[in-house]
Amino acid sequence: MSTRGARSRSLGATSTGKGVSAAAWAIVDQCGTVLAHSNGHDPRHPASLTKLATGLVLMNVIQNYNFGAIEAFVEVTTAASALRGTSASLIAGDRLTPTQALHALLLPSGNDAAASIQSSCVTLECTHGSSPHPPRPFLGRMAAAACQARGRGRGGRRRPAALDTKHPTPAHSHTACCSAPSTHCFANAHGLDAAGHRMSPIAAARLGAAALQHCGTAQAMCTAEYTTTVHSCIGADSRVLTWRNTHEWVAKYGLMGSDKTASKPAKDQTCDGMCEPSTSIGSSGGSSLCGSNSGSCAEEHEEGGDPGEAWRGVPMAGQWRLLGGKTGFTRGAGYCLFTGLQAKQWQLHIAVLGSRSKGARYTDTLRLARQAQLAGLA
Repeated sequence: MSTRGARSRSLGATSTGKGVSAAAWAIVDQCGTVLAHSNGHDPRHPASLTKLATGLVLMNVIQNYNFGAIEAFVEVTTAASALRGTSASLIAGDRLTPTQALHALLLPSGNDAAASIQSSCVTLECTHGSSPHPPRPFLGRMAAAACQARGRGRGGRRRPAALDTKHPTPAHSHTACCSAPSTHCFANAHGLDAAGHRMSPIAAARLGAAALQHCGTAQAMCTAEYTTTVHSCIGADSRVLTWRNTHEWVAKYGLMGSDKTASKPAKDQTCDGMCEPSTSIGSSGGSSLCGSNSGSCAEEHEEGGDPGEAWRGVPMAGQWRLLGGKTGFTRGAGYCLFTGLQAKQWQLHIAVLGSRSKGARYTDTLRLARQAQLAGLA
């Protein structure tokens, strides 16, 4: 079987990666096991795929301090609101709940939300931390999230391990990296190009797979549009904001959500050979997603059931189900994309970095998914 370049790995009887414009890409399963890649270990500018790690760290901090979804502790700073690039239209003084912060981070890919999450989590640990260990650098937590999303084999329902929040990963003053050889090194929480800020396609794909196995991040990653009321700690003013997902497939097929309603399908999707979408995701509150590759379409949850047990996504055209996704773009990174897909029993988590255009990253992803299926990877 042919492969794309000397540094490419592909399984099955058909070449995977043919005709892909991305400079580097990787496909992993729900356990983080690498199925195929091209230049998959090469650290590159990841753009906003960085926010996958930011979201996972936020969810872990919430769990550590037993914060509820309605407790607003993420405060927007003046520096965060002034960041360039993609924005969630936040202004200094806004206070967000964890649910709002995740949607502001992962739907419009808000750099203002990412910086606010970082500063608020650091403040929270300094003022409320009871651990005998000193407060852990936020970038160090992000590096730990990437490290602990590594593959664990393709066995059953096993999930990526919970983030280790007690023992620090080596972290420098400006960047935080995993132990050598490092495939990721974070200099910020938002993904703007910076010296030393790198992540490999394999690390990005594994982070995405881990994020889709957590109720909170998975919900945001498959939400097309979210409407919410944001309150300010400066005065009594409040604003209604609507955030739309930058991932085109999620925007078309994803869920609709707001402060007052559970996320629901954006459209009444019906596709031949596919199940009806669940009416909500993670609505039971607090249950984590198992991300199992076992089961079949006939086992899909009934209307009103608890989808947190096995989120299998919403139908797309054809045979695929969309689990969620995240976009990224900077001049240094080019066009990047993470997408989680399910076909029959198996999940494919695909990260493409450095595609030649905005549209090409979707073409690359779909081409890799089809080739992977023909190669027997799904």
